[in-house]
Amino acid sequence: MKIRFTFCLILFYLTANAQTINFKINGEILNSKNASYAYLTTLSQQIPISSDKIFIKVPVVNGKFEFNSSFNLEGKNFQFAAVFFDERGNITKEEVALKFKNIIWVTEREPHLLKVVLEDMAIQSKGRDEMLTAEITENGIYTKQYKEYRIAARAGRRDLVDFIIKYKDSPISLAALQSLDFADPLPNSKESLSSVFYKLTPALRNSKDGQEMKKILNIN
Repeated sequence: MKIRFTFCLILFYLTANAQTINFKINGEILNSKNASYAYLTTLSQQIPISSDKIFIKVPVVNGKFEFNSSFNLEGKNFQFAAVFFDERGNITKEEVALKFKNIIWVTEREPHLLKVVLEDMAIQSKGRDEMLTAEITENGIYTKQYKEYRIAARAGRRDLVDFIIKYKDSPISLAALQSLDFADPLPNSKESLSSVFYKLTPALRNSKDGQEMKKILNIN
């Protein structure tokens, strides 16, 4: 009985912590004028405002910065975040949340915001207001895939399907399925949402996000 109880405790511990990821996002800003601090937040312009669990400020020293933390995905496959720089060191989470809520800030539109996936990566930016063209110089696999997905989404359905099949084990491909639902159908195409969904790996299809996407897209 004691052995069984110990095993259950270990299993519970592993299960409870399996969704917690550790990440390190570091890099440099080549022109650090008006960029004394770097901020990382999981807030976004989604209404209701998305997860506020991460709001970190670090100093920029000789153009270098580093975020080193953890995040509980709570069953999801990944988490988006935004990186930005500012001269002020007293920007609050509430201030940023209000800017997103009022659509003053929109990720992928504002030149000072870089949308990333929480994961290990190194970033290089030319300046505070040049984050849209910032480069991922190391790691950042999902973030790079997300940028590739955005290009595919603009190109159309054929490129989206090709992207999903190319990265059939990636949670970014799972998210791309929702875009595929709105893309114009290909002439004489037999590629339904269902058929593309089942090209994903079983682990991805059976994940929490996979099952939720299946319901959202009404996939049998």
